Order: sequence, then C-alpha cells, then structure tokens
Amino acid sequence: MMIDVRGLRKSFGTNLVLDGVDLQVEEGEVVAVIGPSGSGKSTLLRCLNLLEEPDGGTITINDVTVNPPRFSAKQAYALRQQTAMVFQNYNLFRNKTALRNVTEALVVGKKMSRAEADVQGRRLLTRVGLSEETIQQYPVTLSGGQQQRVSIARALAVRPKAILLDEPTSALDPELVNEVLAVIRTLALEHTTMVIVTHEMSFAAEVADKVVFMDEGVVVEAGSPEQVLANPRQDRTRRFLREIGSGSERRPRPEPPADDDDGDDSTRALEIPLG
Repeated sequence: MMIDVRGLRKSFGTNLVLDGVDLQVEEGEVVAVIGPSGSGKSTLLRCLNLLEEPDGGTITINDVTVNPPRFSAKQAYALRQQTAMVFQNYNLFRNKTALRNVTEALVVGKKMSRAEADVQGRRLLTRVGLSEETIQQYPVTLSGGQQQRVSIARALAVRPKAILLDEPTSALDPELVNEVLAVIRTLALEHTTMVIVTHEMSFAAEVADKVVFMDEGVVVEAGSPEQVLANPRQDRTRRFLREIGSGSERRPRPEPPADDDDGDDSTRALEIPLG
C-alpha cells in the first residue's frame, strides 16, 4: 500500500472537518476524491503532507509513518518527501520563469547542478506541452492552463512517490480545463500514483481506479468508478450525483503510445521513476 491513512481527525476550533477518515491507495493507483463543498476533501489532501497538522490518526506513505498529533520535525520532513502537491491556484514563484519554478527544488533541495537541473526542467516542461518560448516566461504572462502545467512539471521534478492534486482545474476558464486534464490523463496512463480532489465527474470516471465520496468529514462510499458513480450504494452518494448532474459513464483509457526505436527521445514520453 503506497498510502495508508487510518482514523484521521482534524478540527478547526469547534468545526470537526475530518472525523476518522480511512484512505488506502496502492502503488500506481489513481484515486479521485469527490464530494460537496466543505466535506473535508482538500483538508484530507493537505493533511497527507502535513500542510495541515491532523489531531489524530495514522498516516503512512511508502515506508514513512506519522502518528498525529505527536511527531517530530524529522518525521514531518520525511513524510513530506514522499509526495508533491499541485494546488488550485498554482502557487508559482512570480519572480521566476517557468523553468526556474521547476528547477529551484532540484538545485536547492536535491543539490543538483544548475546545468543538470535545467536539462531536466526543460524535459519536464516539454513533457507537459510547453514550448521553449513559454519555458522562459514568467507566470504573469502565462495562461492559467499553462501555469497549472508548470505546477505539474514542478511536482514531477522531485520524483515523489505520489502526487496530490487539489482541484487542479477549479481556477481555470472552461476552455483551458482540457489541456490540464490531458496531462493528468497521460500521467494516469503511466501508472503514476495520484490522489485527485476533483469536481470533474466524467474525468474521474475515465481516469480513476478508485473513487472516494466524502461528506461531512467522513468517507461515505469508496469503490470503482463503475460502482460509486454509476451504481452508488448509499443514498447520500446518489443524491449528490443527482444534484450535480454527474456524468457516470466511464470511458476506457486509451493505450499509451508505443516507444520509438530510432534512438531519438526528443518526442518520447519522459518516464519518471516513482519508486
């Protein structure tokens, strides 16, 4: 099990946001977390890398276990190294180019040379569909879709065990959503371990191996997309899907393109080892 969360609890003052949440994610699995606003989805994601400190429970990612609320700074650092976060609003350094946003963690955190980091950064930014011209631009000159793709490249750069995506398309104009979903779709094809908080039901149906429905701080239902989205067992799940007009049919994933054998990897998908 890549991620194993047991009995996770989190309150903000008197507001109980997570009430004993369990979550299991296997290596290479894509898990979509859905639910109404205020159900605790984003808080769950932020607790996984201790951006929010839980009040209780157990979090295990890869081989690192933390038992909130008592853990050391060393344990927190070790847990955070297991994941990378993609935020709703990109969280890019506005005074750095797209390339520098990706390479900063490699130079500072991974002690990589600037030249080596630039090579890897360019490959990753090309991998998410950005041109050389775009790579040299600052976030203020980029569209929301381009900024989010820089965020995904930055997450991949540190080679995490899992990527956590918090509503990655919620801040985008509708015409920009598909370019970000296309990148995530490709990562799913490559069996990248991901936990995605999303309101895109048809996308969850397509890419997720498991769908988790949350409401009022608890997991109401979890299972395959076919089960949770097309044939939910719980009345609360059915009511939520009716209210949002969910697309419940799951489209098959396309097969990934075959590798080239001509020795030129300039257009070949970059394989990011995640373990």
